Amino acid sequence: MYLGPWKVNPEDYSIQHGQQRCELEPLLFKLLLYFVEHPRQILSRQQLIDAVWQQSYVDDNAINRAISELRKVLQHPDLPQSPIKTHHRKGYSLQLDVSTSSSLQSQSSATHEAGSAPALSAGNSLPIAKKWWWGSALTLLILISSLAFWQGSSNKAATSSSQPAGIERSELTISQQQKVTWYKGVESRPLLSTDKSLLAFNHTQPDGSIRTIVRSLLNPLSLQDLVLEREHTLISLQSWQPGSRQLLTMELGTQDGSCSYRLYQLEHYPLYEARTLSTCKGLVFGVAQLSSDGKTLYYTESANGPFTPASLMAKQLESGNHRVLLSAPESGIGASVLALSRSGERLAYLYYNDESIPHLYLYDPASREHQLLYRFSFSILLLDLSWSLDDRYLVVPANDALVYVDVHTKEMQLKRLPDGTQIGELSLYSDHQAYTSPLTISSNQHNFHIVKVSLDDDDAEVEVTPLLHAAGNTMAIALDPTQTDRSVFSADFTGSWQLWLQNKDGLQQLTELAESSSPIADLSWSPNGRMVAFSQAGNLYVLDIQQQHLRQKSDQSNVGRPVWKADSSGLYLVKVQQSGEYVWSYDLFSEQWQQKSHLPATHPVVDATGQLHYHRAGQLMRYVDGGRQDSPVLAADERSQWFPVMRFQQDAIYRFNIMGTLARTLPGNPEQTQIWDIPYQIIQLQPDPHSANTVFLTIYQPAEQSIKFVEWR
Repeated sequence: MYLGPWKVNPEDYSIQHGQQRCELEPLLFKLLLYFVEHPRQILSRQQLIDAVWQQSYVDDNAINRAISELRKVLQHPDLPQSPIKTHHRKGYSLQLDVSTSSSLQSQSSATHEAGSAPALSAGNSLPIAKKWWWGSALTLLILISSLAFWQGSSNKAATSSSQPAGIERSELTISQQQKVTWYKGVESRPLLSTDKSLLAFNHTQPDGSIRTIVRSLLNPLSLQDLVLEREHTLISLQSWQPGSRQLLTMELGTQDGSCSYRLYQLEHYPLYEARTLSTCKGLVFGVAQLSSDGKTLYYTESANGPFTPASLMAKQLESGNHRVLLSAPESGIGASVLALSRSGERLAYLYYNDESIPHLYLYDPASREHQLLYRFSFSILLLDLSWSLDDRYLVVPANDALVYVDVHTKEMQLKRLPDGTQIGELSLYSDHQAYTSPLTISSNQHNFHIVKVSLDDDDAEVEVTPLLHAAGNTMAIALDPTQTDRSVFSADFTGSWQLWLQNKDGLQQLTELAESSSPIADLSWSPNGRMVAFSQAGNLYVLDIQQQHLRQKSDQSNVGRPVWKADSSGLYLVKVQQSGEYVWSYDLFSEQWQQKSHLPATHPVVDATGQLHYHRAGQLMRYVDGGRQDSPVLAADERSQWFPVMRFQQDAIYRFNIMGTLARTLPGNPEQTQIWDIPYQIIQLQPDPHSANTVFLTIYQPAEQSIKFVEWR
């Protein structure tokens, strides 16, 4: 059955057109079928209530929300009008025809072999949702944080052979795996209340807005969920208070920049009461926890924005006093995920030190003692932490395995998941059952595209055009400083990241690298126009463009962020050491390495005069001696949430933040800053060396994900 351009699939609640496929939640699909049964007929709100909701009373907002979401799902660029028409004071009508074949000619999907140019489409826009994109801000924060791991390590899975001997290993068999959510967008962070009666999760909608959804598990036949959402507010799920039905959220205003922790009392679900517990500084990579007596709030906090190391904090809500439980390291992530035991007596947390190695700690609020339970032997970004039902084990989902740590003996068990199964977040229902999310930092779950942005000095509007129209991911770009309209970019068109050259003659593949899930996230073109340097999985490569010759310059999986020196004789890079990340130089001819910064530093950058700068604690620093003599050029701004990557273009400094804002500042005069609102989620920035009003951005779109109920043995 076809509905306009869409093929309707009742068996899995989905609609499809070509390669585009959307799954609908059951209530939304039921509403769609009722419209299909009455095409172009005006259906009153009461008719919809009787046929779809089948309840005596339905809130008007629920109907409005369902109609709005169904409109978004059915929208298609070839449709001349809205698929569902509103008739004032009468109802709604479906404006699409029902048939046994599509009313639009399907576009054929082109394929290409490795080494050939990717198939290009005739369109001039990318399939990327524009603002509001705030809902994926937390996913984006996780993703950008993970770039450090792509840079400085091979990001080995939990089942890596590098694990020390003596660990108990076993294989898990999945006996049941059932999808339990059907909202369009990204569903993540499933959390069960202590009594297992309520399931809460985050929902990022296709338009980017985020909300928290709470579902009753006592009445599984009910199609209505409680939706916690407010206009111009990002509502991020944090945790359940131990032993109660009180849900903690972090709520961030998208217009005024406000941030607060709020508590929702859900004892009489679906009725609730909400109150503000505390203010906060902004987005952080981590979650907050409320003690079982409701007197102490545990949380993480970064001093200079979300991309700087975080401390573990505690706030006494009655007095308002703050206490630092564990200070942030000089570099790295610091404190991240927290989890109170089900009894509420102990706090577990993950802490990343300067070398970005996760450490699992246990904190006793009564004695105020921190106990190290387990140190991982490799860099991996872990997104969740749960207690077992008896509070004996801590369970850490680690992409392709579940890690169990005994809090009494400190023994570790590694339980490998079947091939193709990934778990990034979970909430245990029993010892062998859990609600799970596949959210991990694996690049195949995300979509990246490079776009060209044309700026106007006198206008806040921008013109955005894609670098190219092709299926696949494009990540990093470098522009030839000696020629216009010539660039090299990294792309994954066929399941393998490679370098491509783009010029007036078209596209040419430059490399044949071994297949890797680690993207090429950093590119730099030498000032003499001859060579391109890049890093992948923590190793340095130099490609001679003229001779088409590729050389690997390091193999220790510990370097990244290469930037050429002004005379093209070598590079500045970041090297990951035991005590943190530091800026080093590499001489191309002698192949000698030299440490430049003696304090933790990252993201080196060179200005138009060849002067080295780097980033530290959210500040752009001018290099003098690599130590105390180095001076800040552009200071950190706590409220601005700037991402710690700044780029020079002639005499200007460019930077961007997690809110999608692009800024251009003249050194020595930060008050004269031009601001542009970019309607995309930005993860990388590269100014055009030939045009003061052109920049290239790498933008991000999260892949759709759902919550699943998984049972294993």
